[in-house]
Amino acid sequence: MDEQAVRLSLLIGTVIIFVMISIFVKKKMRIFLAGLMVVCSCLHGE
Repeated sequence: MDEQAVRLSLLIGTVIIFVMISIFVKKKMRIFLAGLMVVCSCLHGE
């Protein structure tokens, strides 16, 4: 892949992540925190 293509895909991915986080913070903070705790517990378990 080109360096430009890699940068573009990273930029798009970052934007999508920020949009998802903003939606979670506005509407589903509890669900987001619960999911984060589940992920952390899974990582800690392994």
